[in-house]
Amino acid sequence: LNEWAIGFYTELDFQNEARSQQKLRDAMIEAGIKGITVPKVYEDMCTRRVLVSEWMDGVKLSQCPPDEIREITAVAQEA
Repeated sequence: LNEWAIGFYTELDFQNEARSQQKLRDAMIEAGIKGITVPKVYEDMCTRRVLVSEWMDGVKLSQCPPDEIREITAVAQEA
């Protein structure tokens, strides 16, 4: 139960989520993946309860073809 509580608390910490999002963004750029963009995080505006990132127009990953989802999932799991 303690491990679950720590994990749950961490998931609700949006500063932690901001770091994870930025790490994924950097990994995708480094891997040269084109056509899928992770929004930029504005860390100076983020708090434990607020996550601020750039607005993105586009297609949700869940609406992409399976081969594109497989490609991004491999990178995302390593980020």
